Order: sequence, then structure tokens, then C-alpha cells
Amino acid sequence: MRRRSALDVLVAAAVAGRVVGVEREYTVRGPDGPVDGRTIWPQLQDLGAALDPGDPQARRIPSGDVVTLDGRHVEIATSPVPLARGCTTELLVRVAAAARHLTDRLPAGLVLEGYSTHLNIEVDDRKVVRTARTLAHRFALAPMLFVDRVGSPGLLVRPRPGRLELGGEFLAGEQLRAAVVMAVGVALLAERRAVGSRRPRVAAAEVANAVERFGWFIDRTAWGGDLYRSGRSTSIGGEHAGRALERIWTGCRPRIDELFDAAELALVDRRVSGAEPLPCEVAVDDDDDGTAAPIPLLRHYRQRTVGSVCVSVLCATWWRAVLEVATPHGTRWLTVPGRALDPLLDALDRGELRGDLASLVQRR
Repeated sequence: MRRRSALDVLVAAAVAGRVVGVEREYTVRGPDGPVDGRTIWPQLQDLGAALDPGDPQARRIPSGDVVTLDGRHVEIATSPVPLARGCTTELLVRVAAAARHLTDRLPAGLVLEGYSTHLNIEVDDRKVVRTARTLAHRFALAPMLFVDRVGSPGLLVRPRPGRLELGGEFLAGEQLRAAVVMAVGVALLAERRAVGSRRPRVAAAEVANAVERFGWFIDRTAWGGDLYRSGRSTSIGGEHAGRALERIWTGCRPRIDELFDAAELALVDRRVSGAEPLPCEVAVDDDDDGTAAPIPLLRHYRQRTVGSVCVSVLCATWWRAVLEVATPHGTRWLTVPGRALDPLLDALDRGELRGDLASLVQRR
């Protein structure tokens, strides 16, 4: 039996457990109004490395996160963050750092204005469509009340390769952290229900097919009344939305008690109980509040040479990365999970893995 190499150990640690991520879209605004992001994108200097073969506009920045375009909007997408206690703080730091990276490169007079938020939770490919369908029809009320505002149209629920995506209004700060916790709880609850587990009994929503990409759209009036205008008092199948929200959260909480710390869970507890307002009950929080130290922007994605080993990153997406490993004895191509790329590069920069990679090239 072959001994596990340091590379094996590094990759195994990187893929342990689920991951979550956040995407945020921004409108670029100038003195005379909105500016089409496509017109300024070519002017932005030192955006990052072009590594995503599916998105020619995407640039991976030194924190490991991505900046890109989505139509006329500019967008940031965090790298996969392990779903563990304190992860909402790391997500908040990452989105703030990526927004600063973009802002610092905008031409004078232009600013970013929050437009939308998409929350991504890892779900097994074999379950993700059923999980998304269950969430849309049975549990959408909870993330709708945690993501959207009075003027929002509704919630998008999209199954994607290996992940479940929830799309709604722009969120920042504590509102974003609370929405991540609720989204994970509801996703895990829906996943269990999709394979036959018991669920809280909540009136089904009237659901429509999403446009542009496969998925579902739940309108603010999916239960008859206007959920975003009436909030907790909206009639949902003969009860108030506030009571339905409490029941969904009660079903979620045991599944995520070990995944979030007490402060993260309390953010949701207080909003569910009414001790703190929901986004549809208060002005949007547009400040990421920088409570945590910024992520050092030190990593690069250029070619690395360690001894006789030369490593180049050929492509990188959320799920996969491909590296070229060259030595005097030949060249091999190494595919690793996307979340293992940054730890691998950091290990190389510390002078590690040289022997493992050299032996990989020599191995038949």
C-alpha cells in the first residue's frame, strides 16, 4: 500500500466537509447615473489571473476570490469556504476584500452600488435537483424573509453542479451573515426531506420556472398575500408567516448546531423571534463593517519554480484546478479540487511538496 504523500494529505484536508460561498453583483455608478460594466472592464488594470475557461472575463485575485462581469454588472465570487464555525466572518472578510480590490481599480468618479446576492451551499450532485425543488416548494419562505426587502420581486432557487444557489437582494454585514446561516439550515433541511426525512409542515408555495438558467422562482405573492409588504403577519396557509418561519427554523437548527458558533446562530434566533428586524422590516445594511482583519493579498498565480520543479496553473474554477508540473524528466498535468489550489500554492511557496511533485512526474 502506497504511503500517503504530503500532497495527498493536503488535498484530503482541503476537501473535508462542505463548503459555502457568496456571489455579489454591483452596479457601477458615475456622476450621471449607472455605467455599463462592460465598457470599463478592459480599462481596469491588474485585476487578476484569467484562469476560468468557462468565463473569459473572470479574474482570480490574490485572495483566491474572483471578480468578473455579469451583463452590465460587475460581480465578485468568493472561493469555497469550509462550512465550519466562524465561516460567516471569513465570507464577510472575503466579499469586502474583493469589493475593495474592484473599487481600487475603478476610474475616478465611479463607485460600486450593491445590486444582488447569491448564496451557494455545497450539495451532492445526485441530490441537488430534488433538494432545490423541495426547498422552493416547501421552505422558501425562510430564506425569502432573510434575503429580500420590501421592493424585491422574489427568490431564485437554482440547482447547479455540486451546489445549490439562492439568489436575492444585495446583503452586507450582519444581514449577510444571518442569511448564510439560514440558507445553510434550509438547504440541509430540504436535502434530508428530499431523501425521505420528516419535515416541518408548512403551506406549499406557488412556484414558477426560473428564466435564463434552470431552477425555480418564488414570487413575493406565492402564498396569496404580499410577503415582503406584510412580513411576519402575512397569511400562509391559515397561519402567520412569523409562525411558519419559527417552525422552519426549529427544523433547521438541530442540523447546523455543530456547523456555526453561538454568535452566528444567535443572529438568526433574534431575527426569527422578532428581537431584531428582518431585511423587509428595516433599511438594507450596505456596510460589511470590516470587523475582522482583511485577508492578506499576497498570493499570485504565476509560474512557480521550486528547485527543479516548475508549476503553472492552467485553469481554475470553483470545483477543479489543473496544474502543469514540469521537471527535467518530463511533464505531467495534475487535477485537484478547486478548494485545494490555494493551500497547494501556499505550500509550494513555503518550499514544500517539491519531492512529491517530482516523483509524480517520474511515476509511470
